Amino acid sequence: LATEKAKAIAKKKGIKDPQKADECLSCHVTAHGVSAKLIGPKFKIEDGVGCESCHGPGSAYKSKKVMTAVYKGKTDPATVGLIKPTEKTCLQCHNKKSPTFKGFDFKKMFKQIEHPVPKKAAK
Repeated sequence: LATEKAKAIAKKKGIKDPQKADECLSCHVTAHGVSAKLIGPKFKIEDGVGCESCHGPGSAYKSKKVMTAVYKGKTDPATVGLIKPTEKTCLQCHNKKSPTFKGFDFKKMFKQIEHPVPKKAAK
């Protein structure tokens, strides 16, 4: 949101500072609008969109030990609060409200970011 491109898009929409505007931050920052009491001490707004934007709060699944167990198929992702994103998850930001929206093909786009949990763990 600090790039010249972001500033130009914001200016066209009448937004003075995209780094402070709710309409920009709601999709470009993890946990925007979430109570500060729920945000961990290591959280940095500058990190932008992270795992939790799509997979939910990571306090239960963030440790390397837990994620290793998930990826090895020893732990069911749902039991540690790891949300499996759906098209509805993506459409919260990838929609006509976005000033750069050019349509959204869920199946095509999901393949570009896909990082599946092994089938054994997904059961």
